Amino acid sequence: MESDPSDVFIAHAGEDKNAIARPLAEALIAEGWTVWLDELRLRVGDSLSRHIDTALANTRFGVVILSPHFFSKEWPQRELAGLAAREIDNGTKVILPVWHEVDHDFIVKRSPLLADRLGALTKAGIGRVAEEISSVLADKQVTKTEATVDLIENPAPIPQGTSPSLFEIPATPDQQEKLLKDRPDWWEYRLYAGVLMQGRIRLEDKWQDHQLRLPRGDRRDIDEVSFSETMRRELGWMRRQVATMDRVFDPETTETAFGPRGEPGDPLLVRRIAEGVIGVYEALMDWAANLRTMSVDDDYEEIVELTARMADGPIRQVHSFIQLVADSIARIPTLEEEAAHMGATRESPNILTLTLSLAIDEDIQDELYAAIARVS
Repeated sequence: MESDPSDVFIAHAGEDKNAIARPLAEALIAEGWTVWLDELRLRVGDSLSRHIDTALANTRFGVVILSPHFFSKEWPQRELAGLAAREIDNGTKVILPVWHEVDHDFIVKRSPLLADRLGALTKAGIGRVAEEISSVLADKQVTKTEATVDLIENPAPIPQGTSPSLFEIPATPDQQEKLLKDRPDWWEYRLYAGVLMQGRIRLEDKWQDHQLRLPRGDRRDIDEVSFSETMRRELGWMRRQVATMDRVFDPETTETAFGPRGEPGDPLLVRRIAEGVIGVYEALMDWAANLRTMSVDDDYEEIVELTARMADGPIRQVHSFIQLVADSIARIPTLEEEAAHMGATRESPNILTLTLSLAIDEDIQDELYAAIARVS
């Protein structure tokens, strides 16, 4: 059926169908993935726009073949806009670029946002492109976060042959107000996930700017005499921000916020914990962007950039954590059913543990220390 979800939607210009789109679709299908390609799914008389809009909404990823033909056609760019809208709405990666007969300079003049993303190169061969896309599709890496949730708090039998629906994540103030008014099951966790997603969506522009390593703020002239002390203070501030997360997830506070098992939680504390996570996330992005406004001697520019990149790991980890929380909380009805089949009871529940671990990339630290040693 046309509404059935697919793993991949291939957006392309018609001129690239024979050379790239069709063989790539065939290679991905051979790997076991479901692919939406117009000639494979559409039949005579089908509504092109309606079917494509449905496909865009029901595919996990959009493979976008960026080529000179692509940027000269309106329809493929409309498909790209639809995928970009999904990324903004969901706060997760959807677009997988494939570069065909283009380079970075060509793309940056037409789509600066896409130019920052690593693209698979067709000159490496369709097989290699398919392998790179397959590695993304098959990636099941899970990040963990700090809070304990009983999956079976009030176990209730689910009629055989039925499938539980997903929880809605209230990512807007109106949705959160309704949730608190109705107080349905698991409202504390749904509120937590909703406030996190609301914050991540609000900060999407800063996230994208950080991915592009853009400065933000007024220029700061730092002379050679004060450079070392300035950088020492900046690094100290960044490490203190990372350490703040320990206080955000204080066990006593989280237990009071979400409530002991069988008791309601505190909505104000739930909000404060979620806003604490978002506060650290935004502060680290602001810090890196502000650091890049420093005007220094040429010998010190690499040190400034590598110092700013020290925040990359924690920022990325919080970004992924928020998505994990939203996905996990939304799936609680399904998890309850699975737990019941595994024999979980109120006295002996299965536990869903979400853990946020912030870590600075060791490779970036090593590069920074090497850069400092060269200047010294």
